[in-house]
Amino acid sequence: MNIILTGYRGSGKTTIGRALARRLSREFIDTDDLIEEKERMKIKEIFDKRGWQYFRKIEKKMIRGLTKKNNTVIAVGGGSFMYKENLCLKENALVVLLIAPLEVLSLRIKTDPNRPPLTEGQSSTDEIREVWGRRKERYYGLADAVLDTGDGNVERVVSEIIEKLQLMNPHDN
Repeated sequence: MNIILTGYRGSGKTTIGRALARRLSREFIDTDDLIEEKERMKIKEIFDKRGWQYFRKIEKKMIRGLTKKNNTVIAVGGGSFMYKENLCLKENALVVLLIAPLEVLSLRIKTDPNRPPLTEGQSSTDEIREVWGRRKERYYGLADAVLDTGDGNVERVVSEIIEKLQLMNPHDN
């Protein structure tokens, strides 16, 4: 069974994913990292040079390839599950939605120069409020577990995910 980490940008998907994969001795895959590797440029560069539609097309192709994985921790981009084609990744998986208060997300996003804005001319707080408002119903509907990462306690979140995994699939580690 795979563990899929989803949530808004800055919610901790990569940080939690790496720690979780280490603890479970599993492979960790970040779809954004895969895209950057394949395209040989940062997400922001892909957006600036080729646009969001191109990025989403590449993302969908990557996700299709990941459906063959098993016992892997996979962090997907914040908007991945907004596209029906990407829901195939939910099969054979525990889907964990990582959330954090708007102020925490805003601070985390502001300190990362590789995160392109999702909307034009808005503050990061307004952007988060607007984009999350459009996405949250879908994400809560898909999640098997919802965990708050606002306190930055990676070990707590990792332990909670492992507990959920054991409840969902007692024969898995």
